[in-house]
Amino acid sequence: MTRTCAVLLLIASAAAAEEPWPAFGKKGQVVPMGLASISRTSAGDSSITEVTIDPEILFFPADYFLVGIGATYRSLSSGSTTLKGWGASGHVGGSIDLGERVSLLLVSTVAYISQQQVTTVLGTAATSTRNSAAVGASVPLLFHVAQHFFIGAGPEASVEFWASGSSERITTLRLQTIIGGWF
Repeated sequence: MTRTCAVLLLIASAAAAEEPWPAFGKKGQVVPMGLASISRTSAGDSSITEVTIDPEILFFPADYFLVGIGATYRSLSSGSTTLKGWGASGHVGGSIDLGERVSLLLVSTVAYISQQQVTTVLGTAATSTRNSAAVGASVPLLFHVAQHFFIGAGPEASVEFWASGSSERITTLRLQTIIGGWF
């Protein structure tokens, strides 16, 4: 396995030496990116399964200035309770080159989220729906590991400014990882 990785690294290095490294964040570039995850957590007789799909597409209408859209799907189940949600978001931000193979994205977001919770007790299902709108920001550091391809990680924060039927607002802080490319 180590030998295979070393050979692939040498091939990638040789290919990179032949062509100039393309710049990221230039006018006209389209950037599909996102994340997908599935997790299962258990303790004793209880377990939680979570599935998240979060694709985004960004466009650079000018050098280092981006606009974009995103979608979210999330499903969480634990015993007799299931929570499913979807959302749509709009993005505005920029890109800063920190080197030939490193960039920083600065992205602000406005999002709409709709969630439905179904709890079944003794064969009877109770359903509740929650809709909300939030603003957020993320600052992922991108590592361009191959031409037109990157992986990245960075902080993300969001805060709801409206929620149906609830006076409580959800604030989220997380470390996100992303994968993407550009053409």
